[in-house]
Amino acid sequence: MTKKLSAFLYFDAENYFKKKILLAMQSEPLKNENQEMIGSKYTVIVWEDATDYGDPSISNIGDTYKVKVVGKHLKKIDSPSEVKLINPTGIVYGEFRNQLSVSAEDIIFINQNNGTNSK
Repeated sequence: MTKKLSAFLYFDAENYFKKKILLAMQSEPLKNENQEMIGSKYTVIVWEDATDYGDPSISNIGDTYKVKVVGKHLKKIDSPSEVKLINPTGIVYGEFRNQLSVSAEDIIFINQNNGTNSK
């Protein structure tokens, strides 16, 4: 059996998330194997999906992802908030290649009241 094929697979996370509206639902500390806090982890849901998958019946609305942000302080979430991922990366995994591990450089919360961004 061939080994390490996944090292040669590329997932275009920037394009994948480009036409999606994401809502952050929850935040929690991101810890390493020694239980030391190394960043933040956010549960986000795909609220809207305008991505062209080549088949109009396909959508990822409702899918959730745990987004890992290393080296950034935890941002508290009081209610679902629209967010934008900064420089996201993803790794597709699973027996059927239908699971996605997501990381980002940062996450920006979009203030819906006046259209400005906040970090």
